[in-house]
Amino acid sequence: MRNSTRWLVYVGLGGALWGAVEISLGAYLHSLHIPLRGLILSTIGITIALVTRCLVQQRGTIIATAAIAAILKMFSVGGVILSPMAAILIQGLLAELVTFRILQPSRIRLVLAGATATAWTFFHPFVGQGIIAGQGVYVMYLRVIEKGVRLLHLPPEAVIVVIILMLLIRAGAGAVGGYVAGQIVAAVRARLGPAAPA
Repeated sequence: MRNSTRWLVYVGLGGALWGAVEISLGAYLHSLHIPLRGLILSTIGITIALVTRCLVQQRGTIIATAAIAAILKMFSVGGVILSPMAAILIQGLLAELVTFRILQPSRIRLVLAGATATAWTFFHPFVGQGIIAGQGVYVMYLRVIEKGVRLLHLPPEAVIVVIILMLLIRAGAGAVGGYVAGQIVAAVRARLGPAAPA
């Protein structure tokens, strides 16, 4: 692989940073019962992965970064947590698919990749806990709606509005993450000049 050593270094650093965020900040947010903590972690993580992808400009970078982060997630308090690990991998895969055909993703592509990845946080409870963990899709649906109603201060009857707003909030957070990733990469290249990663 072209520039394989640099690729390994960048992916290792990106994955380690994402994993460190999941372990440290994740535990802190969980202890404080912060709403949408999974979305916060996902947005930070996918931003890191997108920056890594832009700096090395090689396909497979995002999913590799996510894989390292998912492995490190095993060291979170409470031991192996399969559902969050799966969420990290799926988010990495979704962002990878959006950027796969282009070596240097545009700002718009980064925004779309971030939005696609974090939108998954809405659907993941249905798959991770509802199907895989066996709690039932309908049970998870009720939980998701209940959390959305509390968070948005809307009546339970406004189910459609709750679903749409929750999706928009999740996708919007990832879009912001993608935009921030583009800004970070531009700043790095402007500062380093010719020495910046290609």
